[in-house]
Amino acid sequence: MILYFSSLISIIILHELGHIIAVMFCNISEKRLIFDFRISVSAKSISINHKKFKNPLKNAIIAVFGPIFPIIISVLLN
Repeated sequence: MILYFSSLISIIILHELGHIIAVMFCNISEKRLIFDFRISVSAKSISINHKKFKNPLKNAIIAVFGPIFPIIISVLLN
């Protein structure tokens, strides 16, 4: 049971880390401050808040990179 919950927490952290990494790269390409985002943590959720980009492709990359990042990490670790 502990292994299940620790795996679940790890996946959630990796998911949010994927969003953070994508936001940081997009901030660099837009010449914004690299840490121009906020992390909100509550009892029910964790979220990353940032200013939307003018280019909708960058917003889509940020949205998609959250679910893809844990998959990439699991493939690299196996």
